[in-house]
Amino acid sequence: ELEENIDNYIKLIYPNNSYFDGNDQKQACTLRLFNVTTPYSLLLAAQSKFSSKDFSTLLKIIVVISFRYNVICELSCLDQEKIYNKIALKITNGEVTNLQELLPLLKKLYIKDKIFRDTFENKTFNTNDRKVNRLVKYILTTIEKDLSGIDLALDSPDYNIEHIYPQNPGSDEDWPEFIDDYINISTYKLGNLTLLSEKDNREIGNEAFSQKVKVYAKCKFEVTKYIAEHYFVEWSPAIICSRQHFLVSEAVKIWKVSQLATK
Repeated sequence: ELEENIDNYIKLIYPNNSYFDGNDQKQACTLRLFNVTTPYSLLLAAQSKFSSKDFSTLLKIIVVISFRYNVICELSCLDQEKIYNKIALKITNGEVTNLQELLPLLKKLYIKDKIFRDTFENKTFNTNDRKVNRLVKYILTTIEKDLSGIDLALDSPDYNIEHIYPQNPGSDEDWPEFIDDYINISTYKLGNLTLLSEKDNREIGNEAFSQKVKVYAKCKFEVTKYIAEHYFVEWSPAIICSRQHFLVSEAVKIWKVSQLATK
């Protein structure tokens, strides 16, 4: 049993090199992307005691909980780990034997929609950090898959993150709506970030919005075409907030566990 636990632990911390089933591997890789290790005790116990189906479903649920609790709301990992450890002990002792018995114990870790939404609405992502940049790609590609069905490889070099209001705008005349008080806040909000092919991103560079939007209109990504369809006149801090609201509304539906949601 000890050898099995060690093997399962190695699978969790090195999911790319493990023998997880395809979807389980993807979920485990997502936890690594989040840099979240607090659920490992729970997952190790569940992997030893639960059916493979229950474990796979639990892994998906833990990813959603982690996205809400750790990534967006950035709440206490210490409190979270204590709860996970207690649940893991119940599984090991045979007090919890399947997913249905486990779910009620996870409710206190599931961030309610209103808190999740309100926190996400004001969230910024410094994409100059490589890990944060990759996280933003994960968020936008997940939303893209929900909108269009296109499943993009996270590490593909064919597309990258486009800053609609540029990090280094060429001319203040091109961006009259942006003044000093708004620049740092607006640039790294999710509402100002989108997906674009590497080629298109390189070519439009720091062009004015009136030029960029023509490229967005032809983009294959729905999350980017949406900009051309709804915000084609101008780009401003207020519009960034509007688009962020749209993206967050999508996120609330995507990163959701109906069994844990309370009205």
